[in-house]
Amino acid sequence: MATLLIALVLMMAITVITLSVARTGINQASIDNNQQWHDRLFVAAESAIERLLPVVSTFPETAWSSLPGNEQESWQQNEDDGRVSTELQVTRSPLPRRFLTVQALTRRSDGSGPGVQVTRRFRELSILSPLAELAPPLIIQGCPTDTAANQEVYPPNADSDDAGTAIWLTAGDCPVIDIDTHQGAIQPISLAGELWDALFTLDREAYAELAGQQQNLPDDQRRYWIATTDDLDSQGRWPRSLGSIDQHKLLYFPPEVGCPGFAAGVRIYGVVFIDTPCIGPLTLTSLDITGTLIINGRVNPGSGRVQIANIQIEDPRQAALRFPAFRLIRVPGSWRDF
Repeated sequence: MATLLIALVLMMAITVITLSVARTGINQASIDNNQQWHDRLFVAAESAIERLLPVVSTFPETAWSSLPGNEQESWQQNEDDGRVSTELQVTRSPLPRRFLTVQALTRRSDGSGPGVQVTRRFRELSILSPLAELAPPLIIQGCPTDTAANQEVYPPNADSDDAGTAIWLTAGDCPVIDIDTHQGAIQPISLAGELWDALFTLDREAYAELAGQQQNLPDDQRRYWIATTDDLDSQGRWPRSLGSIDQHKLLYFPPEVGCPGFAAGVRIYGVVFIDTPCIGPLTLTSLDITGTLIINGRVNPGSGRVQIANIQIEDPRQAALRFPAFRLIRVPGSWRDF
């Protein structure tokens, strides 16, 4: 009897151990399977973000939707290859300092098991440096001469108590400047290094290559310009209006071209950089620049009517000039399971 009882106890113990080992094996297999799926979903989310980054700057403005309650905009897309479902969302902050938050949510197509969310944040950089994105309408490496009341600079929120800065003086204070700044401040500012390097993300050689690549495009498609002596009219002045309220240009006058001044009625939307002092008058008649005029030296506005205005003055919806993004700089992001 005692032997039978011991045998039964041993059989029960062996059965319990066998079931425990089997359950452990099943649990371990489930854990391994979930880990494999987790790794697969994580890689799928990372890959989706990497595929998206080279093309996100090419999305048309109509592809973005405004988010309720703030100034951010978003773009969304869903993908499913039959095994993995991916939800992509890009959220961008408003100009002038634009950040992109890219989020990929991946899960099994059949809806089983946990999913993975990967979030990456990027700083969008164009031809303009972060400093230039906040630039006022007029930047001078020197002092203006022969100023007059018919020369006007319109800062953001012009003619109000909230008017922004109208002029940066990068060579220190100047005597009294008889330019109507519409309540905008005239601010001395110290820049590290050369004026060009402080305001642009490409050096002059790289910019010349970029402008050369666009030289044969139709004028309305060219964003980057370099003036040459062949571009000037018979009086040696720049005769061409450039850009529009929705497409901004960068026009560069290199030292060999000098500061030729502008012909009557020229209107430019964007940035004009003159890489030499303007000893002669900018215009004898009229000149309108909506954006920023930068002069690497002192400037003689001339006797004509000169108006330089922040883009917001003409279109209140725009907080800053817009140029295509050259690259995205990654800032710390996060990922999580859900």
